[in-house]
Amino acid sequence: MKQALRSRFFALTCTALIGASLAGAAPRAPDNLKRANMTTQSARVEKIFAKIKPVCFGRFVIDVPETATVVFGRMTVDFEIGHFPGEASMADKHIAKQVLKLEKEDFLYKDMNKPGSLYGQVLNDGVPGQKTFIGAGDDSYRLSSYVPVGSDLFVFESNSLPDTAAVKKRVAKAGYFGSQLRFRAENDIPLERGICLEGGFISLNPTFENISMGVRLAELPDVHLSISTLKNGDEPDEYSKLEFRLKGAEQNAIQAGKGELYQRIKFLRRAPRQMGDWIGEEALARMPAEKGGFATHQFVFYAMGAANDILLPVADVQLDTGVSGNATKARPPSVTDNEAIAIWDRLTGSIRARPTTPVISAKK
Repeated sequence: MKQALRSRFFALTCTALIGASLAGAAPRAPDNLKRANMTTQSARVEKIFAKIKPVCFGRFVIDVPETATVVFGRMTVDFEIGHFPGEASMADKHIAKQVLKLEKEDFLYKDMNKPGSLYGQVLNDGVPGQKTFIGAGDDSYRLSSYVPVGSDLFVFESNSLPDTAAVKKRVAKAGYFGSQLRFRAENDIPLERGICLEGGFISLNPTFENISMGVRLAELPDVHLSISTLKNGDEPDEYSKLEFRLKGAEQNAIQAGKGELYQRIKFLRRAPRQMGDWIGEEALARMPAEKGGFATHQFVFYAMGAANDILLPVADVQLDTGVSGNATKARPPSVTDNEAIAIWDRLTGSIRARPTTPVISAKK
């Protein structure tokens, strides 16, 4: 998990952030960390943001232009969760594909097909219409539990289940999760406590939460914002701070003979920052062109959050320009430095905890 978090920042080859150490559960931030729209207004950006809509993800809300598209990435709420719009009646089709795959790879798992095994079975436990297929991965069970919700289909996936007892326990949990899941339209901002998913809302407090989503601007298709929130356990990772990763990135650049490239990075802003209730750090850079690429923007905010706090998880936010498809530095940016910063400030400045009724504390 730590490697996955670091990989997005090592491309930003730069020095450590200058500023105070940012530790502790949730200390009050000095006013100079609170950052609003601090850039010169751009008529083009103002026009894009003239009409906005609130969108919820996980336990949070962000305001985006009405014309923007919101794309969910990884959704983990104790289970890995998938969403299939319009496929409520197609659980059997998905299961048939898994059965076919297992039959082709049966030589890998044949030792699991023994008396008392659940391998290859389909269970109908849970809410009406819920079907759970018991497959295998390596030398353990894995399950996929399909839940119809309205016209859509959701799947809860779990792996590394060592025995039938673990499988039955997980199947029961999938049934409970299915009972707490409901359909959610994009413009639906629930008032009860719980987690916003793509197309759904689940009212519970799981052990593990990891929600990722992205914002795509219709008027500026090369500008991509991505957000990931990850609930901490008992001890946030101090070494995940942005300043540590930036130091490592600088050292890697020098060792790789790219010191000259590093010198050409233009920092537009680099400082500690408060974003909503998070106290973290941001680095806003215009990255120099490399062979076959273009000079583009890469902006990052990272806060390690607090221990066991559902409203202060790890926050990992990044904006890239010059994106084509899923490739960065693939085209010239469609925005100036000031416009990129204005978009960043408008989007990140609106991220906040989703209000709930009754009001809940940040602690689980």
